[in-house]
Amino acid sequence: GHKPMGRRAGAVAAAHLPEMYEQKGLETIVAGMKREFRNSFEFEHTMAGESVEMTFSPCALCKVVRDAGHEVGKAVLCEIFHEYWAGLLSAYTGTSYRCEVPKAGDVCELRRSPAR
Repeated sequence: GHKPMGRRAGAVAAAHLPEMYEQKGLETIVAGMKREFRNSFEFEHTMAGESVEMTFSPCALCKVVRDAGHEVGKAVLCEIFHEYWAGLLSAYTGTSYRCEVPKAGDVCELRRSPAR
C-alpha cells in the first residue's frame, strides 16, 4: 500500500541526512527537521513528552490536492506525506511513531506519538 511506501520513503530520506542522527533529544531532532525542510515545508511544532504535533500553515499540498479534485487529508498524496514525516521522525529517533491527522485543510495538523 501507499502508507508503508510513504513511511519507507521517510526512512530512506533520513539515511541521506546523517547530520540529523548526531542530534540528541526529541526537541533538538524536530528543530533540526524544521531547519532542514524550511525551504520546502514550513511548520510549527509543540511537544508533550514523546509526542510531537506539527502544524503546516499553509499546507503546501492543499491546493494541489484540491485542484486534482481530491479530499484534503484523505487523498493518497496527503497520506503519503503524513507517513513520510512519521518515517523521518521514526528513523531519527529510533522509535516507531504513529500518525494522526486531527485537522486537514489550508492548515494541517499532524500528531506523532510513539507506537506502543
